[in-house]
Amino acid sequence: MSSKRKIGQILAGVLFTLLLSIFILLLSFAQITDYTKLKPHVVDLSAKQIPEAQKEQLRLFISQNCQNSKTAEIKLGNDTVTVSCQSNDVIREIAENTFDNLYFRNYSCTILDCLKNQQTMFAVFSLKANNFFNGYALIFAMLTVLSAVFLVYFLSGWGIPKGIGISLVSVGISYFIIGFAKNSIPQEILSLAGPLINLIIDTIAYNFLLVLIPGIILTVIGVIGSHLSRRK
Repeated sequence: MSSKRKIGQILAGVLFTLLLSIFILLLSFAQITDYTKLKPHVVDLSAKQIPEAQKEQLRLFISQNCQNSKTAEIKLGNDTVTVSCQSNDVIREIAENTFDNLYFRNYSCTILDCLKNQQTMFAVFSLKANNFFNGYALIFAMLTVLSAVFLVYFLSGWGIPKGIGISLVSVGISYFIIGFAKNSIPQEILSLAGPLINLIIDTIAYNFLLVLIPGIILTVIGVIGSHLSRRK
């Protein structure tokens, strides 16, 4: 094998693993920020964070404003939340409506700029962020496929499944790193935001696992195939 071809394999392998890793992260955050998946976790977390004294004040306020109306409006910061007077759980409905207001808000800043401002940090869990992650995930998916083709160009025979497999394993090994990091999270943090943290970590870990498994299979196929071909 020429030195140029060997260098090409290394560069193509590094490019493929880098692009694939970025794609997995973008895809994971696109899944995490999906409305139906994210809402229950944020709503549960928000409802738990409201002090009991404030909950009683909210219930009293709604009860007073529901005497001659079917709905009650509550001012929360810069948002106005409408609650049904027939609601069985007004606190959860407040949390749900607040989430909807924040998720579907038309943020004027970019995602990166929104993160710099405390008042717009929630944009990272909004429809705007979901569209951002989905859009870039598609771009990096195409770039990853192109880099895989580029890698295959420098490989041959059983070296193709072996080379692709090793690259996939080098990316998928992050599954174990993420699992270790999850176990290192202090219990105090998990008690406050456990479900949301689990959603984020488990989604990312699962996507890396989906890469690790075929990576191991392809590597084994490549190694066995190479060994058998040399015996002939």
